[in-house]
Amino acid sequence: MNYDKRKVSNLINNKDNPLTDADLLTKSELELAIKRAKPIKKNKITFNIELKNKNDMVDFIQKTKEILSRKVIAKVIEELKEDQQLSDWVKLGISLHKGKREKCAFCGNTISLYRIEDLENHFSEAVKKLDTDIDELIYSWETVKCVNEIAEDSSIFYDELVTEMSECSSLYKKESKKYNDEIEQYIELLKTKRNNPFEVQECKLDCDEIYNYCEAVNQLLSKYKDIIVRHNQKTDNFEELTKKVKQQIERHYVQEQIKGLSYRKKVDEYNSKMHILKNNEDELRKKELEYNELENQLSNETLGAEEFNLKLERFLGYDEIKLKFDPMTKGYKIYRNFKEEAEHLSEGEKTAIAFIYFVTKIKEAGRRIEDCIVVIDDPISSFDSNKLFSSYAYTKSECEKAKQLFVLTHNYNYFSLVLGWFNKRHKKDPETGKRIPDYSLYRVENRIVDGKRVAILNDGGESLKQATEYDFVFYTVYSMKDEVLSKKESIFCGNVCRKLVESFLSFKFPKQRADLMALLTAALPGKDNDIVRERIYKFVNIYSHDKKINVFEELDTEILDSNSQQIVNDILEMIKKLDLNHYNAMIEKFQDEF
Repeated sequence: MNYDKRKVSNLINNKDNPLTDADLLTKSELELAIKRAKPIKKNKITFNIELKNKNDMVDFIQKTKEILSRKVIAKVIEELKEDQQLSDWVKLGISLHKGKREKCAFCGNTISLYRIEDLENHFSEAVKKLDTDIDELIYSWETVKCVNEIAEDSSIFYDELVTEMSECSSLYKKESKKYNDEIEQYIELLKTKRNNPFEVQECKLDCDEIYNYCEAVNQLLSKYKDIIVRHNQKTDNFEELTKKVKQQIERHYVQEQIKGLSYRKKVDEYNSKMHILKNNEDELRKKELEYNELENQLSNETLGAEEFNLKLERFLGYDEIKLKFDPMTKGYKIYRNFKEEAEHLSEGEKTAIAFIYFVTKIKEAGRRIEDCIVVIDDPISSFDSNKLFSSYAYTKSECEKAKQLFVLTHNYNYFSLVLGWFNKRHKKDPETGKRIPDYSLYRVENRIVDGKRVAILNDGGESLKQATEYDFVFYTVYSMKDEVLSKKESIFCGNVCRKLVESFLSFKFPKQRADLMALLTAALPGKDNDIVRERIYKFVNIYSHDKKINVFEELDTEILDSNSQQIVNDILEMIKKLDLNHYNAMIEKFQDEF
């Protein structure tokens, strides 16, 4: 809960022990580290584990082979030799009767001394010695067996050791069983020999088997001892070790985050930009000093204003608006008739001031217009027709010598003036030597792409070189002839179709001007034209408005969408019928582009 930004910062900014990718843990390593970090201290584990001595194995195997190969010499009673169970019974009976009873406890008859002597000769001292050797060796084998040396309760260990401990215990059970089973085979051979002391037995067991099992058991016992040692070491140094592993986890998480967030890269970018910012601030201070020095050197502040006012007067056609330098504010104020500060400037006046100021700023500080790339965006957007020529003349006089000039406009009249100006500019083709236009025309078209409005820059073509807006509208409508339009394209199409219909029909039928339906009725009279007339009217009326009129008109829209191609053809056919000469002349004019 008390881990905060400061600790992360200290870790990241540690120059003596910096974070690297070496601090990143794998998923399994991280899980193990989290277990090791648990703040639960456990008791030490006492143990006394001895590894199996391979030399003992060698010794016991040699002894086993020796005993199995031993042959006891005695006066053998065949009956007892052939019947092991009877032999064991008689052998026990000798010890129960000799010196204790004179009669057989079984049949009640007197046991003769000759019978006792024969039996003792059968069970000779050699046989007894063999039994004793076998018992001792079996005991020795039993002592080297595995007997639960590894604890089954893994909960006494720290969590990070539990999995390792469980795996060790599971393997130990398997390997110790193999080891014990192999020992048991040697014990069984010895037991068989005890029951057949007069026969030589062969040991067919592979010694390498028990050696391998012994080695496997010892490896697991060593691993178990190592686990216990690590457990006890952690208990002895619990605080130190848990602190260390917590630091390991902390470094992993912080390095993982700063790498995933590209922190180092962002720091470098930040430092680089701060360096740039500092340089900019230094440069700014220098510029401010230069600015103040230049301001102090101004001997006649009105010179700039006088030149500006002359240009503004020529532009507007009147001298009502003027700029005046204010020494208190170190800036200019706008006055009307030099009597009061101007308020409520018209949009045209604002645009004129801004335009002249823009051109004036270009030429500041000795900058030459010939070295500049100038972009002028619709300089007559807020002017009435009277100012159109002033704007054009000012642009031409001030910007004609620009290194490169871009003029953007929505106004066809202004465009025509600029085009006339540009048409006089030519350059020589380096290949042919002919004079070619020293300008290019482009048209910006708005479209809907994937539901978004985009602007496409296209070659202007011959259509933009026409003198009137009507030419462009006719060209645009004709280019959509026989095209199936989408709903979004129909909206644009509806607008230009309305302009074409109104422009053409207003000229043909001046009495019906300003009434679209009246114009269409005059152009398409009679009942035979009702459907076509209504279709054109609906199309240009609906799609030249932003909103639908009512729910019924929604239905009309769907119908018109599917018939947009027909409606464009209807409009062109109507113009063709009303004025074939005009129609053919327009087609011929744009034939190359079509």
